[in-house]
Amino acid sequence: MSEWISVKERLPAIGLRVLVCHRRRQMEVGERVAGGFGWFRLSSGAYSREVTHWMDMPEPPENDRGKKGGCQ
Repeated sequence: MSEWISVKERLPAIGLRVLVCHRRRQMEVGERVAGGFGWFRLSSGAYSREVTHWMDMPEPPENDRGKKGGCQ
């Protein structure tokens, strides 16, 4: 699993879905959006500039046949 990366250190690519951590210590899936430095669209539908850290999404678990995509 990846380590948390501070948004002060670097930002993810625009449109890349990542795990984000808010200032209020909540975690959510989000993606950086174009048109503003540090704006993220969150899985809740909200937009935020209060993201402090992010990390790459983990790989999905394997299904019972050993293939990716086992979350059902």
